[in-house]
Amino acid sequence: MVLLTCGLHQWRREQLVLNAQLHQRERLFRDHRRVDGLTQLGDAGYMAQQLLLERAEGREGSLLMLGWQGFEAVARRHGLAEADRLLQAAAQLMLLHLRGDALLCRYAGDRFIVLLPGLVQSHGDSEGQVLREALAGFAYPLPGGERLRLPVLMARVGTSGPTDPQELLAQLAGRLA
Repeated sequence: MVLLTCGLHQWRREQLVLNAQLHQRERLFRDHRRVDGLTQLGDAGYMAQQLLLERAEGREGSLLMLGWQGFEAVARRHGLAEADRLLQAAAQLMLLHLRGDALLCRYAGDRFIVLLPGLVQSHGDSEGQVLREALAGFAYPLPGGERLRLPVLMARVGTSGPTDPQELLAQLAGRLA
């Protein structure tokens, strides 16, 4: 019984650490079907679910979409494996720059979505600017020793209003293009 109790105590501590690490990737609940296999972030469907939950709770916030200009050329020139590594590194970089209650998901391709609950107007813009500057300053190391920097695109919209979450995400993607 003592060994079982010690084992359960250690398992609980491990779960608390994992929950803290995954908070910006999962927020309120886990759904393994809604995880992007490459970046280990939630996908667009997961973000839409979170937006519905935010609205049900009556909370407003900002939704950001970030991506790179010319990312397709990187994939063509350096290969898909290198482009995938760039996306993985960028996801980690953005997680480091987000505040604790924010949620980062991958939309598609090189596009990432960030939910900033409680931040509207200028506060959402300043948080977005921090992320944009972090990505713009990121010099990804390529195998030949070259450093890759790409111009960063960003669009922002408020989460309040009657617009369907999927439609809201599509509007953001349209603004970013």
